[in-house]
Amino acid sequence: MKKLKKVLSHVLIIGFISMMVLPTLVMAAGPTSEPPAPVKNWDDIVRIMNLIRNIMWAVLGVVVIVMFIWAGITFFGAEGDPTKVETARKRVMYGLIGVVVAAIAGGIVALITSLIS
Repeated sequence: MKKLKKVLSHVLIIGFISMMVLPTLVMAAGPTSEPPAPVKNWDDIVRIMNLIRNIMWAVLGVVVIVMFIWAGITFFGAEGDPTKVETARKRVMYGLIGVVVAAIAGGIVALITSLIS
């Protein structure tokens, strides 16, 4: 029974990851009918930096949601086992640390963008 729960939890995690990552990657690809414009001035560099920032925020959102779902599944599957509960708490903490680091990185990108333009 425990093996079945483990397999089902892995299937759920893989399913959530694929449902969240695939649309993000498709939307990030954008239209493919015209070639990318060459970089001619600072505005083009700012545009590229904003595009990269937006893609990274989308990826971050997917990763954070997956981390929290994975932590929740671990909490529910812990069944009172202190090591599993601690593992789930660490996953939540890692997700929060990732959000903070991404916010700092976004602030740095915004600062650089405002200095350039």
